[in-house]
Amino acid sequence: MKFAIVFFALLVMVAAFEPSVGSMPRMISYQGVLKDAEGNVLTGTHTLTLRIYDAEIGGSEVWSDAMELEISNGLFTAILGSSPAAPLNLAFDVPYWLGLSVDGEDELEPRLTLAAAPYAFTAASLEPDVVSSVDGVANDEGDIDLIAGENITITPDDVSNTITIATTGGGGTLDDAYDFGGPGAGRTITVDAGGVVLDATGIGAGNPGLVIEGNNTYEPALRLAWEGVTSYSLHNNNGDFMISKHLAGTNTPFRILSDAGTGQLTVASTGVGVGAAEPIERLQVVGAINLGTTANANEGTIRWTGSDFEGYAGGAWQTLTASGAGADDDWVIAGDDIYHIDGSVGIGALPMARSRAREEDVSPLAELGRGDSKLYVLSNNSWGVVGELSETDAAMDGRAGVFGLRSPGTDNPGFGYGFGMANAGAIGFNMEPGQHTFGVAGHTVSNSVSGGVLGSESDGSPWGALGYRDEILRPWGVYTPDNIYTGGSIVMPTGAGEGYVLTSDADGTGTWQPSTGWISGSGTTNYIPKFTNPNAVGSSIMYEEFGTVKIAASKADRETESAPKGDNDHERDRLLSKLDIRGNDGWSIYARVADTDGSDGEAAVYGYRSDSNAGTGYAVGQINTAVKGYSYYGDRYTFGVAGYTWGDSTRCGGVLGASYEGSTWGALGYKDENSKWWGVYTPDDAHVGGNVAIGTTSSSSKLAVSGGNGSVDLLIEADADNNGEEDQPSLTMSQDGGYVEGQLGFFDGDDEFTLANRSLYGGLRLETFGGGMTVDIQGNVGIGVEGDVGHRLHVVTWRQASDGWAGRFENGHPNGVGLITEVESTNLALLASQNGSGDIFRCDGPTGTVFRVENDGWTVCSVLEITGGSDLAEPFQVSGSEEIEPGMVVCIDASQPGQLRLSDRPYDRTVAGIVSGANDLSPGLVMAQVGGKVDGTHPVALTGRAYCLADAGSGSIEPGDLLTTSGVDGHAMKATDAERSQGAIIGKAMTSLERGRGLVLVLVSLQ
Repeated sequence: MKFAIVFFALLVMVAAFEPSVGSMPRMISYQGVLKDAEGNVLTGTHTLTLRIYDAEIGGSEVWSDAMELEISNGLFTAILGSSPAAPLNLAFDVPYWLGLSVDGEDELEPRLTLAAAPYAFTAASLEPDVVSSVDGVANDEGDIDLIAGENITITPDDVSNTITIATTGGGGTLDDAYDFGGPGAGRTITVDAGGVVLDATGIGAGNPGLVIEGNNTYEPALRLAWEGVTSYSLHNNNGDFMISKHLAGTNTPFRILSDAGTGQLTVASTGVGVGAAEPIERLQVVGAINLGTTANANEGTIRWTGSDFEGYAGGAWQTLTASGAGADDDWVIAGDDIYHIDGSVGIGALPMARSRAREEDVSPLAELGRGDSKLYVLSNNSWGVVGELSETDAAMDGRAGVFGLRSPGTDNPGFGYGFGMANAGAIGFNMEPGQHTFGVAGHTVSNSVSGGVLGSESDGSPWGALGYRDEILRPWGVYTPDNIYTGGSIVMPTGAGEGYVLTSDADGTGTWQPSTGWISGSGTTNYIPKFTNPNAVGSSIMYEEFGTVKIAASKADRETESAPKGDNDHERDRLLSKLDIRGNDGWSIYARVADTDGSDGEAAVYGYRSDSNAGTGYAVGQINTAVKGYSYYGDRYTFGVAGYTWGDSTRCGGVLGASYEGSTWGALGYKDENSKWWGVYTPDDAHVGGNVAIGTTSSSSKLAVSGGNGSVDLLIEADADNNGEEDQPSLTMSQDGGYVEGQLGFFDGDDEFTLANRSLYGGLRLETFGGGMTVDIQGNVGIGVEGDVGHRLHVVTWRQASDGWAGRFENGHPNGVGLITEVESTNLALLASQNGSGDIFRCDGPTGTVFRVENDGWTVCSVLEITGGSDLAEPFQVSGSEEIEPGMVVCIDASQPGQLRLSDRPYDRTVAGIVSGANDLSPGLVMAQVGGKVDGTHPVALTGRAYCLADAGSGSIEPGDLLTTSGVDGHAMKATDAERSQGAIIGKAMTSLERGRGLVLVLVSLQ
């Protein structure tokens, strides 16, 4: 709508701004008649925007104000400078021009030149006789003198025709400052660079210098704020004086500083600090704490008596040091040590307490030791005291986990061996004498030259040991390197009889044997005799014939026994032997050697062959050996030769193959110096003439391994000594003379198992009949890929499973993730392509499909929750987009179909929305058709919540107010005209704006 205006009154109070008449209001009254383009006068509420320029055409805008005025028959009156938000602070010392626009329309032309009212010329230069009186004081045909009051100076200047009135010492009251301009709330006292000083030296005694009274609720009486956000307040909270911080969402502490900025008191969320700017405890003090004397007997109070620190606890003052006045030499703390001299300590019970349920079971002797102890430890379920000695590399001898020392002093050797008689470094008393219970139990690991319990002199001369193992690993029940003395008898009842004597064998094992006496009996010729009873001898099964010692059930059996079934070679060997021994049960020959001199080369059985015949084969009658073992029946666990060695020894084997000078070919059943067991061991290469079968009876391959249930088929260990050094591959396969080489194992000391192709040009392939996996030379992995692998992981399914999936990821952990993709580039993280007719993407939940993207982009989901923003927006092209900012109000641009423009007039029914993104509040959902005519670059909020630029010049904005467009470009204002608001409402305000311009949170709802 076009408008026309008829000016009929314009009063410009130019003289009001001169210093001589400073009491006149700084306002301009502006009146006129407003008509539309057809000459009809307007009626109702309209928004007039008045602007003052420094040029008639162009120039700069130096002042503006948008006023909502009631117009009756076209007549309006506007008071420029009446709004506190737009004070008229111009000097009016240069020409100005006034512009006017109505309801956001274009500004009317031409601009109006501001001129003085006729009598304002006289007010600018008053003659002496013009003023006849000042506030009732007549001049009486003479001058009116200006008299300076207290703290006021008057300085005339004839040259510049000025009089300067200034204060010299401040003064006045806060009431005067507050009431200036009339009573009301919200007065502001502006402090200049000199600050404000409150001098209370002149008030009477007992009177406060400053009183600030608040109400009796939580509202503060005094609030300190800066930057418009941070706020501290002093207030009364129902009778409690409080200093509070009103800065939500931060951890900024409250501090009290000294002049130098040190010695501060800090109150933070982490605690209170004295001298600590960032306290890390609930109370942290940097520096010393000075405690004064006090008579207040409260639990937990600490005081200084002048000579000692005391704490009040248990109804009495207790010393906190061992050296202060009143100290009774209790606990002493010296460095890292704490000790108690005269008292006793109980752990688990009082030192003198009787903890047994049955008092009659407590031995008086046990109570004696417990009652006199300085440390008493009671344990119900485990060890009472455990001492563990952690040795270091520099450890010396003579250390122990627990050391009991009986100090010298009173020379009391005791008077017996009972619990209350003997004196010892350590006493063990067991009051429950059950099976396997002892007063003292000493254990040691199975190393040699060690015992469970030792008795000796302090210089190391041992009297003896209980439970001892010597340097050759022999166990001793009682051991002493010297004589054994006993005041009683040594009783070994096993095997004893009346008249028996104690004798020993070659190993020193003692047994009871009948004493030697008269021996009688009879035997057979050529048979070796034996004892048939303790005092008689007879024939044994051993006899000598033709220079050969033979052992058999009887001579007749020996002479008439036929050869084994068809085994003439075996019979020949038996008939030619010099010693023929037959046994029905157990071992046929048992030989034992006592290697007392420690010489090498000794054996329990020694077979020597001096013949030079090499033999003709490997059969029993062809091979010549020093020792031959033949097992006629090939049952399980039967062998021709079985060699054993003692299991605790090292570098030993069951059967050894070697040359005479000691060159070892190999061993069967070997234990090396690291106590590792070897089935077959050779210090050099092992050569096999045929195939090797492990766990199976036959093999057509060079090596066949067959494992049983729960066993490992093949174990290859590269780091045999487990020294952590860099390892070589456990298994290497090569061809073409080693040019192409595959390796399997651990490499360069890594803990990762590796299957590698060491060829410079080849990859790695794992192949089955239906497909395989390929790792090319660049490290790309292909599954089912024929030809080159094009990606880091490339999966192709030629023979699909029933579900037709190329890959599947499952994670059964309750907090696990099925698939994670991470990239650090400008490209996408995950790409799903559908070249058929199926969906591009689908997500299934426990009840079925919850998200689906069809191949045309159509998306279906159960519920869509957006957390990135709070409004629904569409992108638009906006005219003059270089001036567009988030939060601006935009309207439909009639000249550009499908585009928007910046709002510029009140109650504009073409309003379209708010440019989203102001105050860091992003759009939650943006709908667009990329590349179409309706595409754009500015997201405009059509619904939801968004921050909007607003102008409170036509009225303060409160939550719930309807907002519409204003005469300020891109700004909203409060809608007060219900008739004009139809179709021009942007939404409802959710925050306030009392005055001026700023951001308001709006619930966008176009109406």
